[in-house]
Amino acid sequence: MTSRPLSTISYNTEPFLIEKLEQWQTAHLISEYQYILHKGEDGDKDHIHLRVVPNKSLDPMYLADALVEFVKGEELPRRCKPWRNSDEYNWLLYVLHNKDFLRVCKNGGDKGEKLPYQFEDIKASFGYDVENVFRAAMAKLVKGSVAGISEDIKQGKNPVDIAANLNNPYVVASVARLASTDKAVMQQDIARWHSSYNAEKFKLTSLVTALSVEGIFVEWNTDTTEWNINIQKSAPQQGASREQMFPNIEGEFVPF
Repeated sequence: MTSRPLSTISYNTEPFLIEKLEQWQTAHLISEYQYILHKGEDGDKDHIHLRVVPNKSLDPMYLADALVEFVKGEELPRRCKPWRNSDEYNWLLYVLHNKDFLRVCKNGGDKGEKLPYQFEDIKASFGYDVENVFRAAMAKLVKGSVAGISEDIKQGKNPVDIAANLNNPYVVASVARLASTDKAVMQQDIARWHSSYNAEKFKLTSLVTALSVEGIFVEWNTDTTEWNINIQKSAPQQGASREQMFPNIEGEFVPF
């Protein structure tokens, strides 16, 4: 059960999806929705990126079951992928295949992320201002872009503090690439950053490991950019696994 905004990839027909979204709104299950039609790339089928904001705590499995669609002439029903927590700005920039966003968060993009889209392609529930949200997302992106981070570093700001303030560990990878993308950033700046970052990482890793011994597992959630805490009744015999340790900043990030 969750009341957080959710997103998925739907393979439903658009009329069917619209009907379901309107039913959910009428029943006060969701307060708003946004979706965009995508052409299939690199072997994928045409699909729809969908995001909803629940009005109350919902079971994502209920939403998934509601999107099972039987289409005449097709052997298997159409469905959606599992629902995931969704950040509004990340979702919007990702579904538009914004090049700057993909460079910061996914090292330039991956399969199925080549076709460009405009914010006008996003369809939303009544009262949702897509253009205003897009401009706000772009403003935040500029702050967290390679160019923005580079400018902050040249002004003397500590990259570790920059990454912490942006609340997104994936900008760390961008900062590490600054030496090759911005000649004004000297190698000693990057070395200084690595030293500070590694020191902070060691402290955090040690804390996560100590907590795991007591049965308290702390894990970074790349979708919500927040820490998840899982408390077990009995403490494990061994420490945390690698997946439960400090998050891999170079891991895959797909905000749907």
